[in-house]
Amino acid sequence: MTITARYDVRMVLVLALLTACTGGGVEAPDVETSVRDSAGVTVVENSGTGWAPQQGWRVAAEPAVDIGVLEGAPEYQLFQVRGSAVLSDGRIVVANAGTKELRFYSPAGEHLRSVGRQGSGPGEFEELGGVWLVGGDSVVAYDWRGSRLSVFDPQGGFVRSIRLATGEGVSFPQPVGLTEDRKLIANAGVVFFSGAAKPGVNRDSTAVLVYDLDGALRDTLGVFPGNEAYVKTDGRSMSVRTLAFGKTLESGVHGEHLYAGVTDRHEVGVWRTDGTLARLIRRVHEPMAVAPEDIRAYKEAQLALVDEQPEGTRARSRQMLEEMPYPETFPAFETFEVDAERHLWVREQTRPGDDRSLWMVFDGEGRMLGRVELPEGLAVHAIGADWVLGRWTDEYEVEHVRLHRLDRSPPAPER
Repeated sequence: MTITARYDVRMVLVLALLTACTGGGVEAPDVETSVRDSAGVTVVENSGTGWAPQQGWRVAAEPAVDIGVLEGAPEYQLFQVRGSAVLSDGRIVVANAGTKELRFYSPAGEHLRSVGRQGSGPGEFEELGGVWLVGGDSVVAYDWRGSRLSVFDPQGGFVRSIRLATGEGVSFPQPVGLTEDRKLIANAGVVFFSGAAKPGVNRDSTAVLVYDLDGALRDTLGVFPGNEAYVKTDGRSMSVRTLAFGKTLESGVHGEHLYAGVTDRHEVGVWRTDGTLARLIRRVHEPMAVAPEDIRAYKEAQLALVDEQPEGTRARSRQMLEEMPYPETFPAFETFEVDAERHLWVREQTRPGDDRSLWMVFDGEGRMLGRVELPEGLAVHAIGADWVLGRWTDEYEVEHVRLHRLDRSPPAPER
C-alpha cells in the first residue's frame, strides 16, 4: 500500500492569527496558523517565528544527570551508545553497543545493573541497535544483525526474544518505535549492492512496516522516498556514501501514530496504523542556499574523520568528495522528535560550523509555538514532560548520556 495524499477543492479555511497582546508587558508571539480540511486530512500551515525572545520554553545548559567518564569504573565508560530512555520511576536505561549491554542507572546516574553480552542466545546481542519502552516500563532492545527484539522487565530481567519476519524487499528492518497498541513500526532496509544502483545520486524508496509483537509482518504502512546517496563505480567495485546535504526520510512514533517527513520540504505527516493520513504539519520555509564555503567546510570535516586511516582510504575519500555533486540548497530540516506531551520538535537545518541546536516546537494539533535552543552537541534520544535526554561527546571523544531539565512554564513578567 503506497500512501498518497490527494487534495480536492472542498476546503474549509480557518485562520488563527496569534498576534493579540498577551498583557502584562509580555510581547506577543509571531505566529500565523491556518487550518483546513482536505479530503478528510487536516492540513496545518504555519508561518512566523513563534515565541518572542525570552518568552518560550527553556532547556538548562548544564545537565542534571551526566553518565560517562574518560577514566574510572567500567560501568560508567560508554562506547557506541545507540539509544537511551527514562523509565517511569526516573531510572535511565542505556543501550551501550560497544559492550553489547543494556545498562540501568538510578535517577541520579548511579549504576544499578547491566544485562546482556556478546552472543546470539537469549538476552544476548550481536549488534545492539536501540532501546525503547513499551507498556508498564517493559524494555525492548533491538539486535539488527539477527532482526531480533529482546524484551526485558523493568528491572532488567530477560523475558523473551522476538524475531522479525523478513521477506521479498525487506532486509534488516530498522525499528522506528512501538505504538500504544503494541505494534512495532519499522523501516525496511535498503541495500545498494543489489545491482539496481547507478553511478551518481541515488534515492531508493523506503517501506514503512507494521509488525505484531510476535514478530509477524502485518502490513506495509506506506512507501516513502528514502535517503539520498552518492554511488561511484569503476567497473569492478562500487562505493556508496551519504550525499552531502542530501535529503532524508525522518520518522518517529507516538501513541498510535507514525510521524514521517522527507526533508525536501518543511512538512511532517501524522499517519494512523491503518495507513490513512490524519494530519499534515507544515511551516512556510525558504530554502537555504548552499554556499562555496559550506562545501569547503563539509570536505574538511569529512577528511578529518579519515585522518588516521590508510592513505588508500583517504585518497578514495578525497576523490569522492571532489566528484560528488553538491545540492543547491540544504534540506528543509534535519530531524524531529515527538515528546511525551505530543509536541513535535523539528530540528532546524544549520550550516557546517554552526553548532547550535535549534528546534521549532509545534503543539499536539500542529500549531507552531516557537523555537527552543538545546545544548550544543546533544543528540536527542527522548523528550519528557520536564527533561531532554541524549548522547553527548566531549573534546576527548568520550561519550556521555545526559539529562537536561526542560522548563515549560512562562517566564515571570518583568516589573
